[in-house]
Amino acid sequence: MSALIPSSQARVAHPRSNLQSTRTALLAIVGRDLLVTRRQMIVLLVQTLIQPLFMLFIIGKVFSAIGASNSAFIALLVPGIVALTVFTTALQVPSVELARDLAFTREIEDRLLAPLPTLLVAVEKVGLATVRALLSGILVFPLAYWVLGSAYQVRSDRLGLSLALIVLVALV
Repeated sequence: MSALIPSSQARVAHPRSNLQSTRTALLAIVGRDLLVTRRQMIVLLVQTLIQPLFMLFIIGKVFSAIGASNSAFIALLVPGIVALTVFTTALQVPSVELARDLAFTREIEDRLLAPLPTLLVAVEKVGLATVRALLSGILVFPLAYWVLGSAYQVRSDRLGLSLALIVLVALV
């Protein structure tokens, strides 16, 4: 025979709070995106550093060699290329991932069905794009030093302002 368990002794499932499930889902999505970023680091670097490499070489080296630009122009060139790299990376990352998710893998459906508001999915994508854009912008400086050599000049008296502007550009 079976016996009924009194209600006071019955196991009660403690449902997760909405805030806790939202936090868990958001951390899972962030963790997955960071893992994918780490695994695709070479692809990310190639995608984001090929254009600055060519621009630094053509405008910085070739134009200087033929006399079409001087050192003052190169001093303006590096911050411009950093800003352009950060801006294009910040735009490219979410758009390429969204196109891939919608067309091939259908992962966007899983993310939208997660127990968190849709706005947080968008905020996470913008945050990931910002991190990738900042990483790309930081990597342009050693690339510029490698390509331009002795012509490489970066002013450090306004470094705080430069970093603030790079972060603002990355938050596109």
